[in-house]
Amino acid sequence: MQLHPAAGMRTTLSGRHLMVGAILAALAVFVVVRALDVPEPVRLQAVEPADASTAGAAPTAVSLLFTAAPRPTTIHLVAVGPDGDEVSRGEPVVTGNRVSVRVEASLPGRYQIAYHVVTGEGKAVTGQSAFMVRGDSTAFAAAPAAPLTGADLAGHAHMNRDGGTLALVLLDLVLVAALVLIMVRRPRVR
Repeated sequence: MQLHPAAGMRTTLSGRHLMVGAILAALAVFVVVRALDVPEPVRLQAVEPADASTAGAAPTAVSLLFTAAPRPTTIHLVAVGPDGDEVSRGEPVVTGNRVSVRVEASLPGRYQIAYHVVTGEGKAVTGQSAFMVRGDSTAFAAAPAAPLTGADLAGHAHMNRDGGTLALVLLDLVLVAALVLIMVRRPRVR
């Protein structure tokens, strides 16, 4: 059976209708797949050495322990000694659900750990922790150290508002506006 345009029925859909239908179908498939595949979110379980703990001997590493393998896309893990110098050595290492960095903590006193990990899920885990190391000599005064700053983190900073970032955001906005105009103003095929 053939339908004729004269009978008041369309025989073809316009390209715009097909594009909208394809986008809606893809969106529906995406939503269903995401709804069925929701893993338990990765969370920080512990920092080692523990926050506010005191160690008789200096640790050789500091670690972040997660509830599952974090599959990090970004890792910053820094330890700073009582004298304000960075004591972390080398790059952080991921082993299963643990992210560690080697440290050389030779002085007694308060050590601070700063961390920023972006998991494979896109979740940012950021924080600070501190621990004390007792020396072999007599007891020492545990003066509270100032919080870590950007300078302590070897120049590492997030959310900087500089000219380059602003220029990229403006460029993105112009490109999106241009694409919308192209899609709206393109000639219609009849």
